[in-house]
Amino acid sequence: MVAFGDSLTAGRGAEGAENSYPAALSLLLGRPVENMGVDGDTVARAYERLEKVLERSPSIVIVLLGGNDMLRRMDLDESFSLLETMIRRIQEEGSLVFLAGLEGLPLLAPVGKRYFEAAKNTGSVLIPDVLKDILGKPELMADGIHPNTAGYRIMAERIAKAMAPYLR
Repeated sequence: MVAFGDSLTAGRGAEGAENSYPAALSLLLGRPVENMGVDGDTVARAYERLEKVLERSPSIVIVLLGGNDMLRRMDLDESFSLLETMIRRIQEEGSLVFLAGLEGLPLLAPVGKRYFEAAKNTGSVLIPDVLKDILGKPELMADGIHPNTAGYRIMAERIAKAMAPYLR
């Protein structure tokens, strides 16, 4: 199982990588989850790393990308088209893809529905609004964008719940 994404996957804001959502998810599922998150990644930069993900032959890939594209005011049509291409490429290798969506902040409002469309277009499993009830709560946030350890634990619980019907 691979968690592939940006700083939200890498665990920025947590008290160490062992407190990232992939680490918490691994404990919840009792299975290893490799953290392949890189701070600041856009969809295009992550796409350049895709072969490294595929080399691991994961059965499941959790994709959490797109927030930096919005923050940097990139062309979201291009970003989400590339995200769909990336998801299809992962699926071609036999992996089940879980797509973690972002919503909630006015700054991110334009991207929320795009995750739904990307999941629908690719047949991936959408985990909608992965930061729901985390964003804007100081006790769960390390800064204005990144959760703290407690926030990442909630993310992991949300992802584990979405994955449960697909795990044996």
